[in-house]
Amino acid sequence: MVLDSTNVDPLAVVQAEAKIGNGCRVAARATIGVGAVVSDRASIGESAAILAGATIGNDTMVLARATIMSAARLGNEVIVESGATVMPDARVEDATRVGVEATVGARSQIGQGVFLADLSHVGDDCSIGQGTTIGDSAAIGGAVQIGEGVTIEAGAIIKDRVKIGDGARIEKGAVVDEDAVIGKGANVGKRAEVGAGSSLAAGVRVGSAAKLGQKVTLAVGVQVAADAEIGDGSRLYAGVSVGEGATIGQGAKLQQHVTVGARARLHECVWAYQRAEVGEGAIVEKEVTLARECTVGAGATVREASDVPERATIPVCTIFAGQKQS
Repeated sequence: MVLDSTNVDPLAVVQAEAKIGNGCRVAARATIGVGAVVSDRASIGESAAILAGATIGNDTMVLARATIMSAARLGNEVIVESGATVMPDARVEDATRVGVEATVGARSQIGQGVFLADLSHVGDDCSIGQGTTIGDSAAIGGAVQIGEGVTIEAGAIIKDRVKIGDGARIEKGAVVDEDAVIGKGANVGKRAEVGAGSSLAAGVRVGSAAKLGQKVTLAVGVQVAADAEIGDGSRLYAGVSVGEGATIGQGAKLQQHVTVGARARLHECVWAYQRAEVGEGAIVEKEVTLARECTVGAGATVREASDVPERATIPVCTIFAGQKQS
């Protein structure tokens, strides 16, 4: 059904049982598929395709060469830019923009006021909360859950089944691997990497080019500076601070408010208890235990399988080789 007040170009194709509302514009070579609904004042650009059973809301614009696949639903005042694709059964809520040649995957749910920049990609079965921004050429994998007010900057890659909390920010070129969890308000810096299955609590900060291995856990208030590396399976408790360029080996456990200085190196399976401090450039070899409130001075070395006693201080640039306590 085409109403009299509608402007449909003679070269457009309107198939059986399609409905086009008042004040709509359908440009040349556009296609409106079987049973599709184009609501009042919507605009369908040249060579755009609205496939069978799709619904276009009031005042929505689908620009040239864009494709809205079967049974997809666009809300009111949505803009779908040239060459973009909304896949079958996807839902795009009111006042959202889908950029040039961007893609919304099948069955994905895009909230109100979301901004999907040019060439961005959202995979199948995703959920993106209202007010979120996905930057140019960012790629979102399948079954990803993104909260409200999140920012995913240009070129970032979010892999399958990742969960990102409200207000989090993933900066330019960062990579978040499969099954990771990014808490509310957390920040992952430029070109940083978060390994598969890792978990960042609310408010965690990961600096530029930092690298987190698989199944790393960062608790509330953890700060990881630029270029730091944290090995697989490590756990950093609340308030831990890791300095620029520091390295923490796999399986490390750093309890509350431990401080690791810039360019320090903690090898595999180090345990550091509350408020222990490791100075700049210090080396802590594997299977060392640092008792609470001890200090390893800048440039010092703690040898493999040593225990540093509670509140002890290892002087600057010295070597400590204490025995393991039985």
